[in-house]
Amino acid sequence: MLLNLCFSQFKSLMEEPEKNLVRAEGMIREASSHGSDIIIFPEQAFTGWDPLSQRYADGEESLIVSSLKKYAEEYSVGILGSYRKKTDGFPENTSLLIGDNGDIIASYSKIHLFTPGREGEAFRSGESPVVAEYKGARIGIAICYDLRFPELFTYYKRCGAEIVFVPAAWPCRRMKHWRTFIISRAAENQFFVAGVNTAGENYVDSYCGGSFLADPYGEVAADSGEGECLTFASADLSSVGEAGRILPVFPDRKEELYIKWIR
Repeated sequence: MLLNLCFSQFKSLMEEPEKNLVRAEGMIREASSHGSDIIIFPEQAFTGWDPLSQRYADGEESLIVSSLKKYAEEYSVGILGSYRKKTDGFPENTSLLIGDNGDIIASYSKIHLFTPGREGEAFRSGESPVVAEYKGARIGIAICYDLRFPELFTYYKRCGAEIVFVPAAWPCRRMKHWRTFIISRAAENQFFVAGVNTAGENYVDSYCGGSFLADPYGEVAADSGEGECLTFASADLSSVGEAGRILPVFPDRKEELYIKWIR
């Protein structure tokens, strides 16, 4: 089964959601006309990622969420987009999977906050991994810094995920890590990993894009390069089971030992 993807390597205007959403609508329209099942935007694309900003934190009736739901239904295409989710305390850095009918299918709040960037001083971490079904695909969601923690991806594998979407704001100076982690998470779990990164410079950092799709063998199946762009790719989900049959790694895991070691 093919899942047709569109990566929006978006250059955000910082704290300008109205302007960003206007630009995003054009990309969503193009993804739909290209036959994509889903378009994936980078981490906090519609406000820009700022680890210390709580501006525009809101609920699911916010401008960002309501606009994305409207666009998904209007253009009949799924959308993965994020926003600063209002809570009774600090907001959460939250990604939503929205179906092509405009309904929210899944919500994931970033579990591993970027402490080196002080994200935990303004945001609350999520606690719940998410695996959702869309267009016949089992999809996991992680956000940026989550990539450095393989346990989350192992959990997704155990839940039957076939592809994990990773929206990010990953800076230019650590692009080698970005590529290494995505390829590693894909190869070690024998599923697809789609990393969609920010492009351009702002007052927080410089971003070089580099969005790409890694397949269950750890090979690069599609690559966006640098700069703002749309990239179209297809994930043949049948290769997930095929990779496991060719090299059946997971039966050799020693969960009982790993648990002892971590304790």
